[in-house]
Amino acid sequence: MNKLNKTKIETFDYSLNPVIGCLRGCPYCYARNMAKRWSGMKQFAEHKAELKNFTPFFKPQELERVPPKKPCSIFVGSMSDICYWENEWIKKTLEYIKQYPQHTFYFLTKSLGRLPAIMYAYENIKIGLTINTNKEIYHRCNWQMVDFVSIEPLQEKI
Repeated sequence: MNKLNKTKIETFDYSLNPVIGCLRGCPYCYARNMAKRWSGMKQFAEHKAELKNFTPFFKPQELERVPPKKPCSIFVGSMSDICYWENEWIKKTLEYIKQYPQHTFYFLTKSLGRLPAIMYAYENIKIGLTINTNKEIYHRCNWQMVDFVSIEPLQEKI
């Protein structure tokens, strides 16, 4: 049985990364740096170019991973931003989530306005917004659309 990866992120029990890569281009992105390191590893040879450029690509085998039966929190897309996913990738990920209504699935984005509306129809999906400056707090955050806020990496005193 292919199980989910335990995470070291204190807020979440597991992580699921059906997509790796992002088009946003944040200069401080930890995921981009990690992907560049992976691009030289043998097990990622098939996606070397995407990892190097951090171009989003879909890993359907990730959606074969099985979470535990006991309810838990699952961070989806720690290596990407769902706002840059193709519709088919979103559809397949939502089909996966439907299978596990006892779990809570967390998505974190920097672009709420690009988030597919269907995401809000799922009771077990929580949407978070990443912000890192005062300007973003006021210009990017629609407080009715988010369940949580992640302030990182902090670029100035809030």
